[in-house]
Amino acid sequence: MIGAVEENLAARSLFFVESVAQRFVHDDRGRLVPGAGASAATVPRFYLGRAPGLTFWRFAATLDSERMIQLARLAALERTLPAEFMSRIEMPPPPERLPALGARLGRGDAAPLRFRGPLLAFESVTPEGRLPGKAQVRLLAASFEEKRAAERGSPGVALEVAGQVVATCHSRRYWPGWGAECGVKTAVTERGRGYGQAVLRAWCETIRRRGEVPLARPQWSDRDALGLARSVGASCVGEGFEFD
Repeated sequence: MIGAVEENLAARSLFFVESVAQRFVHDDRGRLVPGAGASAATVPRFYLGRAPGLTFWRFAATLDSERMIQLARLAALERTLPAEFMSRIEMPPPPERLPALGARLGRGDAAPLRFRGPLLAFESVTPEGRLPGKAQVRLLAASFEEKRAAERGSPGVALEVAGQVVATCHSRRYWPGWGAECGVKTAVTERGRGYGQAVLRAWCETIRRRGEVPLARPQWSDRDALGLARSVGASCVGEGFEFD
């Protein structure tokens, strides 16, 4: 867990590497392969991660050896993530060789970058003493898109006002005994009332009680998710890039 070593950047960087190992399925050579029942399209052909003092990369098992060598040589020259971005949750300057990496992966045109975003940790987030208005929190039943995660044992949290669900926080990804990545939804007509913060705080507390780490992995372009994370005191663990 990273809560006990919050100020230790080296430990946080290693946690980021571990998060990639949790997120993707690797073969015996350490290359990315689809998980059970998943298609090859779910696996990025190339992954680049960076954290303070650390840059690392992963290849899809379908990538040819020559291209792997070219990509590794470029990635090895890349600078690590500046430490000042760990607390600000603001998009840092891109890696200098990002266009070159895309060009090496491309077949004529540069390969598209399908994801660029931070891994966020909710280490110091505490539940609200009072919920907004007459809101009540309850654990979600195994339903909606939360169903598969709930079946694996990861609870979701719903916020109700006058018996109506106005916001939910579910585990988009869940690794039993390790951590979970959240997804928050608030009814359009109920936004701006603090319900998103409240349901996220309740979910974080639920995950921590299980001895697991509450996380989020939004795109840098998702301003709503980033704003919500900042509002409850999240911190950045690292930044990842995924190429198709």
